[in-house]
Amino acid sequence: MKRSFCLAALLLALCLLAVSLPGCGTAGVYASPNAGRTVARVGEEKIPYEALYYLAMNRRDELQETYGEAALRDEGIRADYEAYVWAHLLDRDVALRSLGADYGLDVTKGDIADSVDAAVAQIIETEYGGDTDAYVAMLDEVYLTDRYLRVLIGTEEYLPSALVVEMLKKGELDDSDATAEALMNSDALLHTYHVFISRQNGRSDDLNREKIEEIRATVAAGATPEARMDAMKEAIGGPYNNDYGDTSGSGYYFAVGEFDAAYEAAALALDENCGVSDVLETASGYYVILRCKKDADYIAAHFQNLKEKFYFIRLNERVEQRLATLTLEKTRLGARLDLADLTPVRAGGGRGTIIAAAAVGVALVTILVAAAIVLWNKRRKARGAAPEKKRRKQKR
Repeated sequence: MKRSFCLAALLLALCLLAVSLPGCGTAGVYASPNAGRTVARVGEEKIPYEALYYLAMNRRDELQETYGEAALRDEGIRADYEAYVWAHLLDRDVALRSLGADYGLDVTKGDIADSVDAAVAQIIETEYGGDTDAYVAMLDEVYLTDRYLRVLIGTEEYLPSALVVEMLKKGELDDSDATAEALMNSDALLHTYHVFISRQNGRSDDLNREKIEEIRATVAAGATPEARMDAMKEAIGGPYNNDYGDTSGSGYYFAVGEFDAAYEAAALALDENCGVSDVLETASGYYVILRCKKDADYIAAHFQNLKEKFYFIRLNERVEQRLATLTLEKTRLGARLDLADLTPVRAGGGRGTIIAAAAVGVALVTILVAAAIVLWNKRRKARGAAPEKKRRKQKR
């Protein structure tokens, strides 16, 4: 009997040790238990609390930065805040995952999940020197969890390409070079240069407006396309431009549907001979756009990349169509939530819970094992005693 219980105790100790050791049953970063609770459903997809928390808390911070710490005490602001959160919880990412499901693609499984694992590992290594605690601190700072960050990365970085591959396999995309060439020589592909002045560059809005108007006047004053191009390139390299994306100096070649709709509309309205836009004001800042003719040598050298742009435009159209068909339904939990007083989610808050649950589970298994050993011993002794009783009866 003692030997049986000693074996059971040893099993419990080994299992608890495995739970407590790094990498043994504790790989990954686990958020507070409430993070995974379902607050809404969109078709077959469950919307977790962590998604709502991320959206709501970042929106709350924006409102407090604009209106002060007491922003959500104002009934009007609070009503707009709640409407914003629920409206934006059903977004393009949800539609993209819904479309992916039609092709058997899941951002939490298979090749996409493997790519996400590698990306997150690289983030932890390069950005935080391999310090997982620093990574968790970052997640808490922006109201994210490791699990939801992985869903976002998988959805935005890897799922679109995987969907395009599947659509090509099924013949749902026109893969002919002739079609691609025709599109590239139409207004479906635009070539622009621009100067962008951000609202977040530390200067006053009045000064930003003044500078963008000066740049626009200088570029537009060029008497020839070449002069306007030279003036634009000088402004791009000047002290007020806040866009550094044109690293090659070739400007931007983009398919209609790829850029912001207001930017594209402004560009389409311009003449190809280096037409200059009026100042375009957006939520993020101010643009002056120069539309130019497309260079045949550039198109030839980048043909495949430009061709693929049209694949993603078709994909975006499919995603927008899917988004228009989806509806969000709150669960009972979601309907009860006070968005102005949400229970916090901690990116590393589930570690202790998992260890405790694992310990309880191991303890229960150990008790069952011990009980089974005791029962087995009793039955073994009973079987050994039966022949002895039979011999006693025969002697009588």
